Amino acid sequence: TRTAPSSFTSSATLVAGIVPGLGLSPLEAEELSRSRLARWAGGRRLPLLRDLMGAVLATELSQESMCVANTALAALLLSARRGSLEDDLSAVRRLCALELDAVPQGDAEADELSRRRLHALTNFRGVLDAWRRYYARRGRDRDALRRAGGASFEDWWGLVARLAAPAGPADSLTTHINELRAERRRRSKHSCSSHRTHTVVQGDSLSRRS
Repeated sequence: TRTAPSSFTSSATLVAGIVPGLGLSPLEAEELSRSRLARWAGGRRLPLLRDLMGAVLATELSQESMCVANTALAALLLSARRGSLEDDLSAVRRLCALELDAVPQGDAEADELSRRRLHALTNFRGVLDAWRRYYARRGRDRDALRRAGGASFEDWWGLVARLAAPAGPADSLTTHINELRAERRRRSKHSCSSHRTHTVVQGDSLSRRS
């Protein structure tokens, strides 16, 4: 029986349940594919990935919460293996952009929308830096991550390097963060322009009535 540090026990469970097929035997993958969790996660893969990327604050990443970051990275590692990493990052960005125009109902929903609109991408970019600092000095945890995720640590490290690269490549988080910020500026400018046009039309209408 293989053992791993306690912080990765939950990581292995989450990785196996949410991204079945990563480092699993055919029998294990078949068993997981029939589970309720796998079916539910498969139908919500991209929204779930977005939520995982924003679930743990970069400033609060710890040994206990590392499993959440590793689950998001495992999903992205699987995307990279499938050749869909750039497309999946673009899809996460579009999910965030869809919420730019959402009107929150109450303070609780306002807080949630604020987190999801841009936080998922910008937060996860910070998580990557914390992740590299954490694993750079923990050989035992690197071995545990390899066993839990079914990929070499070099694969994990290489993926993080791709995601943390400066803006430009389509698999860089900074590229998508900049595009989302530009989209937010465009929508804000359009909203202001529409408001001014509406005000002018209302003024002209009142002038004609008088």
